[in-house]
Amino acid sequence: RIKTVENPHLVANSLPSQTLVVVGLLPDGPDGEEDLNKWYAEEHLPLLSKVPGFIRARRYELVSNVELAGKADPANPVDAFPYITVYDWASDQYLDEPAYKEASATPWIKKIIADLKKLERRSFALHKNFA
Repeated sequence: RIKTVENPHLVANSLPSQTLVVVGLLPDGPDGEEDLNKWYAEEHLPLLSKVPGFIRARRYELVSNVELAGKADPANPVDAFPYITVYDWASDQYLDEPAYKEASATPWIKKIIADLKKLERRSFALHKNFA
């Protein structure tokens, strides 16, 4: 399943985005997952969609997980993110926007982050477009 939120003023030449951010969140149990999903839908994505430079966000749900490299230890399986979100931004300047800082400092986001088992954020700059 994929949930997508797009900038309503998205124009054809907005993609590919110049900055791509991938975020993985691992809740600490089923109650945390329910609250995380509610937070994403009701607060986080609506606030981020108002930040200048926002193009779109796509949230993916894990359907399978296979470790392809490294030393797999069946006794200690790697925790996989049940969801990842891929954010498209016009540039990395969104980090300096007051609306982004506001969206990243709400009481609800602070609670969500405090309750997570694991959080990873990776930023990528467009290297090459093969279109």
